[in-house]
Amino acid sequence: MDRRRLEEGFLLFAAVVVINKYRLPIEVLPCDRNDLSELVAKQYHDAFVKKWGDHVCDSPGCKGVLIMDGNMKNARQVCMCKHVGELQFDDLQGTVVVGCQNTPAKESRYCSLHKHHATTFKDDVATSENTQKDETDTLIVKILNEKCALGRWKKELGKGGKFANERILVFAKPCAVVVDVKELFGSEGKSQVYAHVHNLLNNTVMDDKGVICYDDACHLKKFAQNPVRSDLTEIAKRLKGMKMVCDKFHFRNHVDSWCKVNCNPYSTTDLEVIF
Repeated sequence: MDRRRLEEGFLLFAAVVVINKYRLPIEVLPCDRNDLSELVAKQYHDAFVKKWGDHVCDSPGCKGVLIMDGNMKNARQVCMCKHVGELQFDDLQGTVVVGCQNTPAKESRYCSLHKHHATTFKDDVATSENTQKDETDTLIVKILNEKCALGRWKKELGKGGKFANERILVFAKPCAVVVDVKELFGSEGKSQVYAHVHNLLNNTVMDDKGVICYDDACHLKKFAQNPVRSDLTEIAKRLKGMKMVCDKFHFRNHVDSWCKVNCNPYSTTDLEVIF
């Protein structure tokens, strides 16, 4: 038997096992593995959030605290073509403009759809050196002119180098149980982070969450309290009044007085024995 046929057969079998185990509403499975992946991704994700969102243990804060963190180690390369894709989120108006979300083609910085955007006969070594120098100079200026430098720093991450990267945003409980994982395209921007946490809190298993712990809580809190979006949905109203604090490790970088007053992790009893 051909190895690829064996892999596809095992994938179909594994999909049937999971569908039966969690009673997912899928009646017909396509044989093509790409079509199969697109079909089951949403159902698998919803089942994952429901299973681990319901988790409650004796660890302090497990029931009421939601921890968020962007992770750049678990990343994949994406096409370098900018401003050609949009992310649409349920119950939120508008879209978030991002670059192409496809993986680059072999030996290229662009996917097969955008190969024609590639610049030919370019000195990659010289470009990389100039980019690193410009990035260093830019970061120095940004940090010197920004009291709370964390948000500026996070925007600059990932701009240098030869490839655009996708990273992930992890949602977890204080007991280290992961309840959701989302992709972030480009920088760890407020729009994407806000939209993902809005979607997660729309699940009934998240109704008990009253505190968000996030390293860039100050910018997320201001974004959520902006009148432009703070009353658009019931979840938006909930986020507007939700307690958001920085984690204790990153709080030392938040030197702005607003951050110290509104996002201090030491000011809430919910986090006394956490981090």
